[in-house]
Amino acid sequence: MPIGTTKVGLFGGRVPVAAGSQTFNNPGTYVAADITTATVNVTGGSGNPGNAGAGGTTGGGGAGGNGALGHPTNPMKTAGSGGVGNGGSGAATAPGNPGTAGSPSSALGITQNGGNAGTGGSAATRGASGNPGTAGNSYPANSYTTPAGTGKYNGGYGGYGMAGYTPCCCTIFGGRAVTYGGGGGGGASYNGNGTSGYSNACSAGLGGASPQGAKWGGDGGQGAQYWVFAQTAGQPGLRGGYCPSYPDPTGSGGGGGGGGGAGTDGSTSGGGGGAGGGSGLDGSGSNSPGNSGSAGSPSGNQPVSVTPGASYPVVVGSGGQVVISWNAQ
Repeated sequence: MPIGTTKVGLFGGRVPVAAGSQTFNNPGTYVAADITTATVNVTGGSGNPGNAGAGGTTGGGGAGGNGALGHPTNPMKTAGSGGVGNGGSGAATAPGNPGTAGSPSSALGITQNGGNAGTGGSAATRGASGNPGTAGNSYPANSYTTPAGTGKYNGGYGGYGMAGYTPCCCTIFGGRAVTYGGGGGGGASYNGNGTSGYSNACSAGLGGASPQGAKWGGDGGQGAQYWVFAQTAGQPGLRGGYCPSYPDPTGSGGGGGGGGGAGTDGSTSGGGGGAGGGSGLDGSGSNSPGNSGSAGSPSGNQPVSVTPGASYPVVVGSGGQVVISWNAQ
């Protein structure tokens, strides 16, 4: 062809355009050749994977046992109830949230949606709840209340009731004229066992405590006392996780209730305190990663009209593809 001759031939004829194609794996611009018809195949982006499942949560704390009454025929002062464990049955463990759908791809007026989102991974197993403490020993309460609630850590035993002297240790009211309920056992904390309730011949049994420095377990209730100048009922055990300064993230046990007081005929004793509840067990097993999303589906070859030399934007979702092809024209 002589120098300076255009695409139009020497005799006015058009120069043919050979068949071809152009592939886009990323967004870009398609510039049409000297053609009027093309074929486009658009594939949407891949769906995004789901999120991993949650780790296993700690089981709920066991409740404290109730304190026992004093002498059944002359109970006089009631016993305290056990405190509830923290967390109830324990928080549910959830699977992971699903991912998001893939981004769409488009070119030359053809749009194809992305693939489906991946589902979330399975969750780990929630820990078992701590076991509740048993109720206090009934009259004659001459031994500690067992068993205490078990779990990751165990609650304290409940103290036993006693018949004793007045606080001034005199005998003007008939010698052994006072009865005292045993203190309730302390609830287990997330990092240690609860201490046992106390028994005392000269004062009401104090409740046991959860470990010092980490009082998430409920303290046991103080036992009842019954004599002429002091008549108090057994106190309830505190609930697990009661410490307001340190919200309990785990399942600590409730404190046992204090034992009740009895009459003062010189031979009866107070009731035993309830045992503390055990703390919940840690979650077990492992959580699963999220599942992959599906690939985007292709649109199939779609014929489109184009303007020779015109520019067209091409949008490609992540993992998608756009293929533009043309026949010889």
